Amino acid sequence: MTLYTSDIRPNMKKGALIFAGISVFSLIFYLIYDRFSHNVRSPYMTWLFLWTLILGVLPCLILLVLNKLPRPGRITINLYCSGVAALTVSSLLRGIFEIAGTASPLQKGLFIAGLSMTALGVLSYMLQPFVTASPSHCRKDHQAPYQGDISGSYPPQDRQGLL
Repeated sequence: MTLYTSDIRPNMKKGALIFAGISVFSLIFYLIYDRFSHNVRSPYMTWLFLWTLILGVLPCLILLVLNKLPRPGRITINLYCSGVAALTVSSLLRGIFEIAGTASPLQKGLFIAGLSMTALGVLSYMLQPFVTASPSHCRKDHQAPYQGDISGSYPPQDRQGLL
């Protein structure tokens, strides 16, 4: 059995379940944190779960339901998911800082990095049909170059008449 790169596709159902689990965890985290925050609240902490719910679960469900849409590649998934994670952590930190009555410039940088990675992930997905071609190493009819000769000639040739 031979696997080709085009056969490896991300599992959107698994992605939706992971993002939903993170959303539930974020909601539970907020409820516990709110219980001990002495009635000091922050909208960044209150709506923390929405980052993964809207930016995580929703796109996975759309790709799961609409089978005709192309599946995202590995770079697209890594960029997009890292961006959603950075936005979620940034919102969590901003909520904690607001409740504590302080601020940090690093949180703003994390937010900008999260937006950038998410936008690059979306851009990568939109450009995927134009960039993705069928590379020669993914086609079944492709033959690898001859590896037995250091000169790389194909087919092997009689260099000194000894072959």
